[in-house]
Amino acid sequence: MEHLSQAQREQLRQQLEGRRESVRAERRAELKSVGRPQVADVGDTQDAASGEESRQRSAALLAKYDRTLGEIDGALQRMEDGTFGVCEETDEPIPYGRLRVHPTTRHCVAAQELVERSVASDEEDTGAY
Repeated sequence: MEHLSQAQREQLRQQLEGRRESVRAERRAELKSVGRPQVADVGDTQDAASGEESRQRSAALLAKYDRTLGEIDGALQRMEDGTFGVCEETDEPIPYGRLRVHPTTRHCVAAQELVERSVASDEEDTGAY
């Protein structure tokens, strides 16, 4: 983290904390919408299908919010540990410009490309899309 100035670190911390609050608010709003009872005519299969689709969408959104919050909390913890901004694969500093765009990143560009290729290859091998 030595390659980042104190001002850069503070700016990135504020960015992460702001994003965390934003995601938490979005998550709370989604939870409120899920918590509202939906009255549907039991005999209407289209309404039932629509309700199920809505529940699945909400579950997927909540899972995404939880993953994002985990990534943000992980980045903030790495700041505390002094490992923020250092590639987990190469131990090389991650440039400030990349961190400004992706403050939760754990990899430099070269390592990220390898990770993505590996994931794509694994998905090909298993037939997942």
